[in-house]
Amino acid sequence: MWEKGSFEIDGSKFVYEAKVFKTGSKYGINDGRISKLWIGYDDKFLPWHYFESCIVHYDRGWDIEPKDDLARKALEYVLNLYK
Repeated sequence: MWEKGSFEIDGSKFVYEAKVFKTGSKYGINDGRISKLWIGYDDKFLPWHYFESCIVHYDRGWDIEPKDDLARKALEYVLNLYK
């Protein structure tokens, strides 16, 4: 099932889309339930600039890994939503 949402960390606003399954999988992040994930900055998100605002992208493997502490916090936030 596809999930979408938004959240704020340390004053920065983010949006995400995730493909989430009922159980973990070898294709999921850390063998978890999320097999596809996109996280981007909310204030930079425009559908036609999808990857310009992207800070994390996972599609059964890492395309864009989190590169700084804020991106890692954003990833952990979403992973914790779907434990």
